Amino acid sequence: MKAIISLRRPIIITFVLDKFGDWKLDFVIYTRLSLISILWLSVAPIYERIKSEIPAAIKSLMQIK
Repeated sequence: MKAIISLRRPIIITFVLDKFGDWKLDFVIYTRLSLISILWLSVAPIYERIKSEIPAAIKSLMQIK
């Protein structure tokens, strides 16, 4: 997400400057985009598969070769 926004930053700044004449409004747009992203990611389901019922311990990790 960060890389996508970073690539589009010059386009967004140019648009804001052209439409509103103040580059400082760029911060308002990025704040809104960040909040939308946070809300979107908070409702997105994350599926995890549990491979083992036995929890990993330091002893078992040291025995892996």
